[in-house]
Amino acid sequence: MYKIEVMNLTIEIENKEDYPFIKKLLESLKGVKIIENKYEMIEGVPAHVFEEIEKYGESLRKEDLISKKISLN
Repeated sequence: MYKIEVMNLTIEIENKEDYPFIKKLLESLKGVKIIENKYEMIEGVPAHVFEEIEKYGESLRKEDLISKKISLN
């Protein structure tokens, strides 16, 4: 019987000169893959998605944010 678990890990490195060392260290572990992130991230969301969410938020009107009772009679 095999059990498969997937784990994603994000590591933030303040000193970018340490990146090659950290990458080599992680790649030496069995089953570890380094996947390059091609997107700038803002609060864990790709920047382009975050910007679209901001645009949507700015487009909302006050009446969009308040529930109203509608009479069906």
